[in-house]
Amino acid sequence: MKKSAVVASGKLVRSRGLQVEWELADFQTLDVNLDGKLTSPQFQLGGHSWRLLCYPKQNKPPHEHVSLYLDYPAAAKAYMKQGLKYTFKLSIRNDKNPLQEVSRTATSVFEYGNTDQGFSEMIKVKDVTKESGYLNDDGALVVCLDLNQEAPPALAVPGLSSDFLALLDSPGATSDLTLLAGGRSFPVHRLILAARCPYFKTLFESGFGDSGARELELPDVDPHAVALLLRCIYGDTPFCPERLLMPAAELADQWLLTDTRDALYQRIAATANATTIVRDLLWTEGRGGAEALVGQLGKVFVSLVGEMKQEDTVALEANPRLMTRLLFAVAKSVAASGGARGEGTGASHPSAGKK
Repeated sequence: MKKSAVVASGKLVRSRGLQVEWELADFQTLDVNLDGKLTSPQFQLGGHSWRLLCYPKQNKPPHEHVSLYLDYPAAAKAYMKQGLKYTFKLSIRNDKNPLQEVSRTATSVFEYGNTDQGFSEMIKVKDVTKESGYLNDDGALVVCLDLNQEAPPALAVPGLSSDFLALLDSPGATSDLTLLAGGRSFPVHRLILAARCPYFKTLFESGFGDSGARELELPDVDPHAVALLLRCIYGDTPFCPERLLMPAAELADQWLLTDTRDALYQRIAATANATTIVRDLLWTEGRGGAEALVGQLGKVFVSLVGEMKQEDTVALEANPRLMTRLLFAVAKSVAASGGARGEGTGASHPSAGKK
């Protein structure tokens, strides 16, 4: 007599982490209908209850394969609308050769109306034998599950930076402070400045924060640099024209925006040329956090020295220390290139070819 269409069978032989193994004993002798289903004992993985399902004669025509599925019973409940997204691998162990293990992987959402996911054509029925290794010596089929939960969708309101920039461009009544620089005014928001800029955080935590002042004068500051850095603070990544690189870097250093300052330093090094290199070096020398930039510009100076005019270097006389450093770098480069040429063939050396 045939067993019912749903057959509880097998045992869990191992479970660790997000892995479980299900052993179906005497697999070849199981007496099930064409659509008969074997159900594993329920088990816990990742904080949820699961079952493995096996159709020994496939769950649909032509009934020539073993079908395997992962089932999440709770998804059958109507309240499970969001679902759980998991990547899972179902495998059938080969007892003779582990390298011939049959594995299938899928990423699926287990939700209401979609409780089980898996593979209808896992392995052909005729291949499941002791001789092939897919049944162990006791005649059992061993099914392995590896489970990996996908990261849940972030609970966030999108567009934070664009919303902040909208406040900067059209502050309306939301502004509680106005920065004054070079005849221009910049309505801003204390909370945003304090959260995004160490300079203003320190300022507002000092006496200024309690003064109730609605305006803050920024003397000797380029207003275009202020506008640029405010956009950075509010979440934009604006392009900085060459003429603003130094004023913006100075202000970023003053406002303790070190990442922004260093990015501007990189742009200064990248745009240096024979007519600007001395000016760039004199401006950079001794500036906070700019030692690496001085080194970069020094290499640029050495590479451009052949293109420079004498009048381009006159300004270096105002900084003997920097001039000495550059002359040493040039001499070192010349010596290195001369040595490299001398080692090439030795043809120009008086002793070349002599024993």
